Amino acid sequence: MDDLAWQASNFGGLPSRRVGLLLEHGHLDLVIQAAAERSEWFCAKGAVEELCRTGKFAQALKVTEPFVATGWPTAVWAKADILLRAGRPQEALNLVRPDEAGRTSKAECHDFAELLVRAGRVDEAIDLLVPHIDGWWM
Repeated sequence: MDDLAWQASNFGGLPSRRVGLLLEHGHLDLVIQAAAERSEWFCAKGAVEELCRTGKFAQALKVTEPFVATGWPTAVWAKADILLRAGRPQEALNLVRPDEAGRTSKAECHDFAELLVRAGRVDEAIDLLVPHIDGWWM
């Protein structure tokens, strides 16, 4: 999990631009392979985007599973995004729903509220954010 966090914050591993070029030139399988064999987060992220764009949600979920298995929150949120895009909003929301302690976290509430809105549940998002209404980030 620490390595994944480092990759994401320092753009480590295979750079996003290079992943994008590989995908642009039709090398999706190679990008998926690098994600699996080398634990390259930006490869997984790029592959997921391409797979979701073409409606291959089951394969996109499979690409994220090794990353999700680490418990890394960024990967868990990526999985929630795939589920939402696949038309499975309740599973997406259940996966990342904050517990009572998480409801006091501005970041968790903000991210979850955005997911609620994308799932068409605007009123729930507003209810979640009301306790934080005085925050500068609102």
